[in-house]
Amino acid sequence: MTQRRKKPESPKAEHGNEKGGETSFADLIEEIDDIERLGDDDRKGPYRTAPSPHPGLPSGEPDAEPMQFPKDREPLLARRAHLSPHRFHRLCAGRIPPDETLDLHGYDRNSAREALFETLQSAATRQAECVLVIHGKGHRSEGGESILKDSMPDWLTDSSLRSCVLGFAPALPRDGGTGAVYVLLSKKTGEDS
Repeated sequence: MTQRRKKPESPKAEHGNEKGGETSFADLIEEIDDIERLGDDDRKGPYRTAPSPHPGLPSGEPDAEPMQFPKDREPLLARRAHLSPHRFHRLCAGRIPPDETLDLHGYDRNSAREALFETLQSAATRQAECVLVIHGKGHRSEGGESILKDSMPDWLTDSSLRSCVLGFAPALPRDGGTGAVYVLLSKKTGEDS
């Protein structure tokens, strides 16, 4: 059993200072000895894996704050580092109602990209918080490929949308499921987290 070294009695009263008043924080600090400053805590639990950067971004690309993709196998789930985890979880759970909906059914790849960029930039200017983008599942595409869905991660992480897109997440079944994505936009008032 470890014994603690007892500090010599102080001339101060037990619950007061020399003048008989209440003990101040400064008085208590003076009584503490043998304090050792702790170093940085580098621990990471298994639940705190560092989000990986977007696989499409070159490692040397100058990007002030790239999107982080917390799940490698889900390319339509990403967030900026400064976005609060609470707000990101609300987006993922479908608890941020979309202010606008963009349905890209019937668009080709180029016109869909143009419509997406225009809609997101104008929605951010109008202070919209969330846009639901319906890209489809690719069932009606040639060869059944999900061309628009596969293009979404690159489009949503494009540098021209960096100032307005804070994060995105697959939509819930009620909003289109795997054929749609919630896009969280930056409010220009500084309330980004």
